[in-house]
Amino acid sequence: MGCKMPFSPDKFIQNSVAEIKKTIGGEKAIIGLSGGVDSFTAAILASKALGKG
Repeated sequence: MGCKMPFSPDKFIQNSVAEIKKTIGGEKAIIGLSGGVDSFTAAILASKALGKG
C-alpha cells in the first residue's frame, strides 16, 4: 500500500480534518490523550476539525 508520491503533509492534514468533520458532524466529542505520539496527533487533528468548545 504505502504513500502515493509525492506525499504532502498539508494535504494529509486537510483530508484528515475534513474526514473528522464529516464523521462527527455537529456533535460534540471527547478528545483523549495517552501520552503517545499517535494520540497526540489524533487530538491535534480533532481539535483543528472541531474547534474549541
